[in-house]
Amino acid sequence: MSNTRRYANRAKPPVIIASIVRSPQSLKSYGPNVSLLLRPEGDILVLHTSMGYLITYSMSIHPEYRPYDIILRNGERRRRSMDARSYATKQHDPLFDGGGLCPDASLSFRTVMKLDAGISRALALDSELVVATHKPAAIQCIRWNAESESSQTTTELIEHMDWLEDKYPPVDIVYDRPMNLFTFITSSGAAYAVQKSANGKERDRVKGLFKGHKFHHTSKPEEAAVKSATNSRFSIIAVGCVDGSIALYNVRDYNGGINLLHKVQPSVSRNSTGAIRTLTYSPDGYCLFVGYENGWATWSVYGQPGGTSFSANSEYTKISRDTWLNGVVDAFWTAQGTDMVMLDTSGNRLWMLEFARSAIAGCPTSANIARTILQTSSGFMVYRGYQMPDLLTIATDISLWQFIKTPAAYLTEQGPIRSAVMSSDGRYLAIAGQRGLAHYSFQSGRWRIFEDSKEQNSFAVRGGMCWHHHILIAATDGTDGHEVSEEYLNSSTVALTSG
Repeated sequence: MSNTRRYANRAKPPVIIASIVRSPQSLKSYGPNVSLLLRPEGDILVLHTSMGYLITYSMSIHPEYRPYDIILRNGERRRRSMDARSYATKQHDPLFDGGGLCPDASLSFRTVMKLDAGISRALALDSELVVATHKPAAIQCIRWNAESESSQTTTELIEHMDWLEDKYPPVDIVYDRPMNLFTFITSSGAAYAVQKSANGKERDRVKGLFKGHKFHHTSKPEEAAVKSATNSRFSIIAVGCVDGSIALYNVRDYNGGINLLHKVQPSVSRNSTGAIRTLTYSPDGYCLFVGYENGWATWSVYGQPGGTSFSANSEYTKISRDTWLNGVVDAFWTAQGTDMVMLDTSGNRLWMLEFARSAIAGCPTSANIARTILQTSSGFMVYRGYQMPDLLTIATDISLWQFIKTPAAYLTEQGPIRSAVMSSDGRYLAIAGQRGLAHYSFQSGRWRIFEDSKEQNSFAVRGGMCWHHHILIAATDGTDGHEVSEEYLNSSTVALTSG
């Protein structure tokens, strides 16, 4: 794990591309913001307010938008990337007047929905908005686009769900798209694995819109569930409990076959951690991040302890104002899991925690297992101690890690990097992003990328890569279908053969 910085201090920080500032009349009529929902496609934003309203906005971004371009406004040269402190202290800046930061990206008001039943929890999915209401206790599914032959809203009362023992609306709902599985956390501390009926015929057969099974329940108050996270890659559901522990369950089937693997405990007591605020798996499924009221901790997919903030010096964090070490309100992963964005307990700062993950996660080859390669958001760390005598490896004044920066031209257009593979002799390194690939020679210290952008964008590495001596072999998807690409390092061409 590498160092953590405020995102304004990173070489390439996140960029504010559009903004909406609600008017005082809007705050008075609908109430302050409670939570923000984003449709997976990224084109619709939903604000949940304290008075039970759902305010929707449409978001549009030009496909050729470049967020780091220099813009000219009022005769000043200003970058589109902005410091977090600018947003906090200059909200009356013309860039934040509600009209967006540039013409290539915009937010526009769409509609307001009032739910008189009260909102307990809301979740934005691809085709609909799932809302749990208070009075009456029910689950509503609101489609983004209404169809002429059917109603836009479908509702099922909690009291009609025979499989749900707690007749109150869920306090937490999580949906995993690859597994097509909901996880409901009820006020009694029970956890249910839930599926939605696919069509009307199946709905009539199961007598309801949802069907589910309880898999976590205990009579001990300290073991009651408060948060959950689903790992579709390894078929695991993690349930956070009141006492700060994490229960890991293995999902075998959707008919109640969910068994407890084991429970993991934080390294400190419940009084030190506080309550669990957020629980999330990395996109590749290998890391579990848990944000607590007084800090955070990470575990591997099956519960081996990782990094934690509870060993930090509290006096030093107060002086340095590193509030990301003192507690997390919410957090989410970015890109391929190389960064974690955290909202601290003060509520006015976002922090990015940079992770270094093993190349085995993206490309599990024998060469990657034999040689340690750690991937970060901007480069790679390669362990070179295998090539040194034993006496040199124990010397403290010699660095055994070689840091390799990803070429900026490739990272800008094709980032994030999806996979990396080392040759068996340790002479070459190949990487693949959204499209195309690039490789590095440790002897010359140079990268080689496609000079022609059309050739670079003509294929994407989907099935992995491997080295055979000096030949790089990659399984790709291109315009002509599936292919196996072979690149000879002593040649200036890439040979493609049908796979």
